[in-house]
Amino acid sequence: MNSSSLFGKEENILKNAKASLESKGDLTADFKTLLKGYEKLFKQTRRLVRLSDRQQLRLNSLNESLELRNRFITGVFGRYLSDDIVEELLQTPGGLQLGGEKRRMTILMSDLRGFTALAEKLPADQVLQILNHYLEEMTEIIFKHQGTIDEILGDGLLVIFGVPTTREDDATRAIACAIDMQIAMERVNRWNQKHGFPELKLGVGLHTGDVIVGNIGSTKRTKYGVVGREVNLTARIESYTVGDQILISKAARDACLVPLAIRSQSEVFPKGCSGSIQILDVEGIQGGPGLPANREVLTELSVPVPVQYRVLTGKDVNSEEQEGVIVACAKSQVAIVQSEKSPPFTNVKISYREHEIYGKVIKQKEENQDDRSLVVLTSLPADVQAFMRALNKP
Repeated sequence: MNSSSLFGKEENILKNAKASLESKGDLTADFKTLLKGYEKLFKQTRRLVRLSDRQQLRLNSLNESLELRNRFITGVFGRYLSDDIVEELLQTPGGLQLGGEKRRMTILMSDLRGFTALAEKLPADQVLQILNHYLEEMTEIIFKHQGTIDEILGDGLLVIFGVPTTREDDATRAIACAIDMQIAMERVNRWNQKHGFPELKLGVGLHTGDVIVGNIGSTKRTKYGVVGREVNLTARIESYTVGDQILISKAARDACLVPLAIRSQSEVFPKGCSGSIQILDVEGIQGGPGLPANREVLTELSVPVPVQYRVLTGKDVNSEEQEGVIVACAKSQVAIVQSEKSPPFTNVKISYREHEIYGKVIKQKEENQDDRSLVVLTSLPADVQAFMRALNKP
């Protein structure tokens, strides 16, 4: 509808009024008609203004709701996601709708060795103090390397590199992030020591592969995350680690743009894989930062210590108890001669009197040594540390 049809009557009134003025006749009747038309026009105009005000109020309300939504997304997701991810959720139409896509990215998983056993022996408030300080340090490092925290599972972290956009250096940044996380553990443990808390040990696993990434969940609860076989494989790689160690897949090494310093390479048969995979023990970036040099030297025991041990399969402890003898030890390692040798990466539970010690077999029989296995202890509560100090006394 154009303006001439909307105000047609008023235009006719004005036209007749002009004609009356030109004829110089009696203008009273025309003036009354003009005044009546003006009053009607005034009412219409006032109604339009009120309607416009209501529309403006509604628009302001919508803008406030949108701003509140954006602040909510930034406040909630911004604590776990990088700024780039939050911006993508805000800018992309339907950014919070369910669905996703397949992408190639690098996945990092980390876990504090023996933390569950440690937490059982400490008051709840101390456990949370230790955990929150550790996570604060790790989050800063992850965001510095533009990683996205997909999950915080107690003391475990699942971090992805490759969102919102896949970059050529995703694997490089992920490995550099893992190295910085291990370096930061010295700072974390200085804080723990200052506050009378026990030392923590971190294991990190990385893998590069194709995963599905996007908003996962239901209409009532949604999270931005990743799923797929490669995520499970990363968890398997991380499970092989001991404290102060970074293990990566060959795929992650191949995707890395810089040369790495590698301590060793192993062939493993992870659950869920049709065959074996190669994993590499990363010491650092060649010519760049590396893990702290904290090699422990084993001390031979003048009197070997007989112990019992059980093999752990997943989360289950084997019911069959076996005999062993500790023949050498360091701060967090023991050399043990087993009645039945366990292959590398086997988790064991060692019992000696009232002590229960958890560890992982990392290698077999040093050159020119007896038939022994080297076990790194993954849980070192105060009573076990006292036991180890007693073993180390000459």
